[in-house]
Amino acid sequence: MSSANPQSKAGKVCFCVLLFAIGLYLLASIREIDRDLNQGSDWRTYFTKDAMHYYVVAEAFASGDFSMSYEKGWPYRQPLFPLVVAGVMKATNDNLFAIRMINVGVTAAAAIALFLILRAFWRRDSATAAIISILFVLNPFVYDQSVRGLNTEPLHLFLLICIIACFLRHIATRHWIYLSLLSFAIGLDYLDRVNGLFLAISAFAVLLCFALSQYFFRSEHHVVAPGRRPVLRSFSQGGSIRSFRRRGEIGHADVSSEALAKEDAPGVSDDGAKSDRRHTVSWWHYLLAALVLIATTAPSWLSRLHYFGSPFYYGALG
Repeated sequence: MSSANPQSKAGKVCFCVLLFAIGLYLLASIREIDRDLNQGSDWRTYFTKDAMHYYVVAEAFASGDFSMSYEKGWPYRQPLFPLVVAGVMKATNDNLFAIRMINVGVTAAAAIALFLILRAFWRRDSATAAIISILFVLNPFVYDQSVRGLNTEPLHLFLLICIIACFLRHIATRHWIYLSLLSFAIGLDYLDRVNGLFLAISAFAVLLCFALSQYFFRSEHHVVAPGRRPVLRSFSQGGSIRSFRRRGEIGHADVSSEALAKEDAPGVSDDGAKSDRRHTVSWWHYLLAALVLIATTAPSWLSRLHYFGSPFYYGALG
């Protein structure tokens, strides 16, 4: 009888340790939120100015007012987080404890997502993925932003993790699905925070430079000097990027198990990896990604265009 896979067993143990850390975070969060609510104070006495803005906007959404008229006074407030709060308001009949637990749940989900993504990136190092995720969920800044008020930072961090995962998948597999998902996640992040606009600009600039480099410096026309490796491969050294790429390519007939084993074997040249075919991304796919981004962010820029005549008017940010 074959013994259990030690890597799989180690991964389960690390995940259990992460769940224990998340449990400690949830326990501390629930205790502090319950203590605040038991003081009998109105939410306006312990919410920050930002949280009060989001709460008022969420009340308008919950009442069925989606005119985005709040932008006349607060043009720098984005609608995604108030919309989530409004959904919880409707589902729980304005239960303030449930509303305060939104960011706690988002933070716990972000920690689990971070672990799964890092474990996919470092297939043989679950401990590192668990340690990073535990440091994330027990970080004092994350705790402060997720427990003490209604802030957009936890949702921004969750979306940022998803954005990085989609970005790496697209770079690794060159599949248009991941490019579209990347645009969608960036659009959601923009609907959460205004600085998502800068993230969109930087992400597409990097993708454009990557696409141009692939077009003008294709591997079949570029000779790599002995002892040197392309940037992506030198970064992995142990096959991390290649392992991450292969997860997106499993199921394609052109990738054989023998080729995968040869690629990860120590001392084997990277020439074998060049035989792994990746999907071809055309300029139409980038156009589709841009349209996805525009459509996703439409609730924000259309209202600004209506009220201020400019889709990028944010007033005095603060």
